[in-house]
Amino acid sequence: MKNTKNKHAELNATSNSEVHSDPLNAANENANPSEASGVQKTEPKEYTEPREEIYRFGIMVRWFPALLNDCHDELEQIAQQIMKEIEEIGSVEIYMHRFSYGGAEIIIASSWDEEVDILSADADLVVYHEVIAEIDIDGDGEAEPILMAVPASEAKYMQ
Repeated sequence: MKNTKNKHAELNATSNSEVHSDPLNAANENANPSEASGVQKTEPKEYTEPREEIYRFGIMVRWFPALLNDCHDELEQIAQQIMKEIEEIGSVEIYMHRFSYGGAEIIIASSWDEEVDILSADADLVVYHEVIAEIDIDGDGEAEPILMAVPASEAKYMQ
């Protein structure tokens, strides 16, 4: 077994990654300590680059900016849902999978990261579906569209 402790430390040292061993503390990392109420609130930040986070329940997620910006306070819950989705599929090697979460459609890809010995997933929001082909499923001459989910990070400008 590889020394994952050093690999986790290397990942944590990069500017775009975090290790969450204490999710409450991690959620309040940008909190204003001068809040008189004792309730800490995170300041919204506009993300423009993907960000990796490692969760104590065994997954490293690379969050793409649209998901970071729209669901910032729910990332740990979404990471748990990603784990459930992967478990239901029964394979860590997933090329593309979509699922709904709180009114949003999320697209993931996952694999086992041998270097850090952890489940790794990329997660982004689906912004639209693109017709990639048409097929006559019933043989009645009427073609049905085949749709491909387009993640926000790969979306083209729409007018």
